[in-house]
Amino acid sequence: AYIIIFFTTTILHLPPSPPAIPLIGYLHLLTPSLYKSFNSIYIKHGPLLHLRLDPSRNLLLVSCASSSASIFKTNDISFSSRPTFAFADRLPYGTSGFITAPYGPYWRFMK
Repeated sequence: AYIIIFFTTTILHLPPSPPAIPLIGYLHLLTPSLYKSFNSIYIKHGPLLHLRLDPSRNLLLVSCASSSASIFKTNDISFSSRPTFAFADRLPYGTSGFITAPYGPYWRFMK
């Protein structure tokens, strides 16, 4: 008997990224002052970069003010919700309160 497993991955159309070193990734590009690191990355690789922090988290580095303004204007709903709290289930009202509610119709109603 043969077991064949197909791993399907969705193809994301992401900006280019600088070369990474196995196991440490992009740590060789970062210094204690992050703004200097990001500036040197911007000078070498351009205003829009993709850095994979770990298998589940990606970082989009936008170094141009006009590009960042257009990103936030076209995707404002994606950025408008608050991050979820690890202790939200222990709060008296959970995520039903105004401060902890995610952006949506309920949040607009509470506002």
